[in-house]
Formats: sequence, structure tokens, C-alpha cells
Amino acid sequence: MSAKSTEIIEAIRIRENLKTKTEVAKLLGFKHIQALYYRTRTDTIPTDVLLDYCRQRDLDIEQLREDPFSIIDRFAPKVPETKIPSRIYDSPAAEYERKIYQVPILEIEASAGPGTIAGHETVTDFIPFFEDFLTDQLNVPLPDSINALRVSGDSMEPTLYSGDMVLVTLNPFSKPEGGIFCIGLGDELKIKRLQKLGNNSIKVISDNPSYESEQYFLNDDSEFRIIGEVIWIGRSVGTAKNHDWDKMKTIEVLEKQAADMYEQIQKLNKEHKQELEALKSESKREIQTIKLESKKEIELLKEERREEIKILKLDHKEEIAAAKEEIKTLKSDQKMMIETLVSERKKEIELIKAEHRAELEKLKFNHNENLQMKKEESLKEILHSQTGSE
Repeated sequence: MSAKSTEIIEAIRIRENLKTKTEVAKLLGFKHIQALYYRTRTDTIPTDVLLDYCRQRDLDIEQLREDPFSIIDRFAPKVPETKIPSRIYDSPAAEYERKIYQVPILEIEASAGPGTIAGHETVTDFIPFFEDFLTDQLNVPLPDSINALRVSGDSMEPTLYSGDMVLVTLNPFSKPEGGIFCIGLGDELKIKRLQKLGNNSIKVISDNPSYESEQYFLNDDSEFRIIGEVIWIGRSVGTAKNHDWDKMKTIEVLEKQAADMYEQIQKLNKEHKQELEALKSESKREIQTIKLESKKEIELLKEERREEIKILKLDHKEEIAAAKEEIKTLKSDQKMMIETLVSERKKEIELIKAEHRAELEKLKFNHNENLQMKKEESLKEILHSQTGSE
């Protein structure tokens, strides 16, 4: 039979000679003491965590699980007997008195939903905590500014419910993995999960998937500011149950509203179908009427077009006949002009021929005379040459 997680953690604490469970959480590699508390309470310490511890210490994991305190007797040095302090811190019989730190409860509610105006915070009461609980388990460096706030809204469900009490400490936002923080947006306080992004920006996340995430930049002009980290959550036993009951009631109301809306939609659909059928029949009648009227108009237009064509044909016949007459007249006039031009051209040709004959006769006569004169001169030269030779 395996031992409980509480026994394993206590055995490790005693063997390592550690004073607090915060030191045990750091030794085992848990980032927060709350993670160790949750694993211990639910008895779900990861096997790989125990394996790493056993390998480093050369221990048998089965022995640690079956009989955790046996590792103290076999391997751990002797340690003084641990005395459990009295729960009654003001009893004189207690071995020592545990100091109480009064955490102020502010009147303002930090919204995990739409947001609440946060202008003037007033302390309404105080909630007592053991100082060693704040310092050892919550890692609050007292005296540090730590306040208690009530949560309102549902944007962080199921992590936070409306009415939960949270402790907020003014630690700087330096965790790269983020966490749950109280932030200011203008005049509003909100409880949100934060995640660091690049370019000096922060992603603001709501655990409730119904709400969308947002992104803000850390600069002097931005209204976004980080007020403090949520390090503890307090809740009454009935808070979550009441919320579940309210949700069930809300679901019932929504289901009834949905059923009513469905009936209304069905009724509207029926009415719309009837209206649609009436519109369809009316549209058909209108279309038939329009078609008949269009046919009549088309026939009238066709008749008018036929008459226009007839008139145009008659006009064209008259115009064609007149054009033909004009062409005949032009042809006769042209024929007469051509004949006149031909006769005149013939006369001109005859005159030119007569002139050419006269000139030709004259040229012939002159040519004959020239020939005769040349002959006579040649004879004279011949005679003269003969006379000279004698």
C-alpha cells in the first residue's frame, strides 16, 4: 500500500533538514508553494518529480512510496525531534507565540468581469493571518503592502468566483510565465491572468472562454497599470455550489427562453410562408397582366411600324421616279453637249490639217529651191575647177 503524499513530503523535509515546505517545493522544482499544496492535497505528486529526487539521492522510489520514513532512518543524519506548535497562539502553555498580521480588507471590489470604479479605497475590516504563513508559504516579505479584495463578475471562472476573497501584494511583475494579477484600466480594477509578450506588451487573459483576451503596452501614457499579484484565494464552501446552482437556474431560464423563441420563430416562419405564398400569387397575377399589356403594346407598335414603312415606300417611289426623270434629262443634255463638242473638235482638226498641209507645201517648195540652188552652185564649182585646171 502506497503512502500518502503528505507523508512523502514530510519524510523528504525531515531527511533534508528543511524548516518549511516552501523549501521542499523549491527542492523538488515546484515554481509555487501553492502547486505543492495542491499536489499534496489531491495526492497527485508527479512520478517524474520523485524519480529526479531519488536519482539525485540514490534512493529507491518504491521504498519512498511504500515506506517514506524509512529513508530517514537509513540515510538521513540524526535531527532533533520536531515539536509541533500549539494552534492556540495566545495560550501561555504554547511553546512559542505565532505572530498575527492583520491584512486590511478594502471596500472596493476587484472585478473579474465588466469592472468596478476604483477611485477611493476604504478599509472596512481586517483579516488575520499568521506572519509565518505569509512569509514562508506565500513568500510575502513583510512588512509589505498587502491587501484583501472581494472579487465580482464571472470572467475568471472557474478559477475565481464572484464573492471570493483574494490577497494582493504589491510585488513587481517579473515572472516570465505570468500569473493572476490585480490590474488597473483607467478607473477600473480587474483580476486577470497576465502573460508577458514581446515589445514591452502584456496579454490580459480571462479564464472564462466567453471573454476575449486583450493586449496592452506598458508605457507612461497608457491607462493600463499592474497593481499587484494575487497570491491567495479564499472562498466559502457554498460559493462555487451557489454559483453552480445559479448557473443551473440560469440555464433553465435560458432554455425556457430558447423554447419560447423557437415557438415564436416557428410562428413567424408560418406567417412568413403565408405572406410569401400570397406575394407569389400576387406577383404571378401581376406578371400575367404585364405580359398581356406588353403583347398589346407590341402589336400596336408593330402596326404603327407597318404604316410608317408603307408611307416611306410610297415616298421612296415618287423620289425614285423623279430621280429617273432627272437622270434622263441629264443624259440627253450630256449627249447634245458631247455631239456639239465632237463637231467643234472635228472642225478644229480640219483647220489644223489644212494649216499643216499649207506649211508642208511651203516647206517642200523651200526645200526644192534650196536643192536647186545647191545643184547650181555645185555645177559652178565643178566648171570653175575644170577651167582652172586647163
